[in-house]
Amino acid sequence: MNFFFITPQFGRAKVMFILIATNNFEGYFRGLLTFCRCFHSFIHVRANSPKLVYLFNLFITNRLPPSTALFFMQIRPIVIFFFFSLPAFAQQQDSTVREPDPGFYENIQADQLPAFPGGPERLRSYISSNLTVPYIRLENDTTVVVTVDFVVEHTGELSNIRVRNPGFRQLDKEVLLMFTRMPPWEPGYLHRKPVSLNVSLPITVNLGNTKRKPYDVPVPELSNLPQYRGGGQALAYFIRKTLQYPAEARKAGIGGAVTVEFLVMSNGTVGNAGTLGEVIGYGLEEEAVRIVEKMPRWIPAKLDGKAVTAKHKVIIRFEPPRSSAAQKEKTD
Repeated sequence: MNFFFITPQFGRAKVMFILIATNNFEGYFRGLLTFCRCFHSFIHVRANSPKLVYLFNLFITNRLPPSTALFFMQIRPIVIFFFFSLPAFAQQQDSTVREPDPGFYENIQADQLPAFPGGPERLRSYISSNLTVPYIRLENDTTVVVTVDFVVEHTGELSNIRVRNPGFRQLDKEVLLMFTRMPPWEPGYLHRKPVSLNVSLPITVNLGNTKRKPYDVPVPELSNLPQYRGGGQALAYFIRKTLQYPAEARKAGIGGAVTVEFLVMSNGTVGNAGTLGEVIGYGLEEEAVRIVEKMPRWIPAKLDGKAVTAKHKVIIRFEPPRSSAAQKEKTD
């Protein structure tokens, strides 16, 4: 078959078309009318390429006058190309049913949406019981909304958990930790089949409650302040041994002092660590909090001879590593 319509000889085809149509004008239109009447019988047939070409050739040789058949045989490639470009033939037929990606269901209504076991009331109760709200020093009472995006898989497991707009680092960390420990949900359903769906859940958290707490006892009223076992030198040694300089800060040559405020519980354990002051960044605050959270038990504060929970602070200094060139200069 000579597909001259997709070659530089396409101009010759147009000339041939005009000459044949002019010489056999009546036969051409008679054949075209017959062609239109008969071609609809197989235009919707889902045929492969060889079968369609065979039907086309059979139609031309048996249903058209010889002079008109000659014309259609010469323009056969153009006609076949035209009908293959129609949507009915251009669409690729695929009988395989594929489960859409989770993002596909973000903006449509599923037959049944994912749900926490027991419903919204049980979810609120779970969050209230399992979310550890860190101590964050604020001047006024503050209410924040932490929006968590995650995927409820068709098995009910949670994945791709993230905080949409990170705010208080310590709070975001506790929220993510709570979600990783959350039991499986009841999955969403579409056409009676469990599917994976994206879910966004806003969580309202109250911070900076001004009501007096047991551990907010003013320092002068305490009989004894919290102490690290072994004293200040032992504390400094622990910090030096535990500190892992953040790679990002090391690369940028960033250092500084980070103040961490935390609670020393009545049993000596450390908790609710958070940083104070301006943020330096580059992972320094996160590393300082990590060091405090790894501390062993302290000697708790005492009030009237009884161990009580109290706040305490430590300052962790990050000295940026000297470059090899700077060290060489100092040696010289």
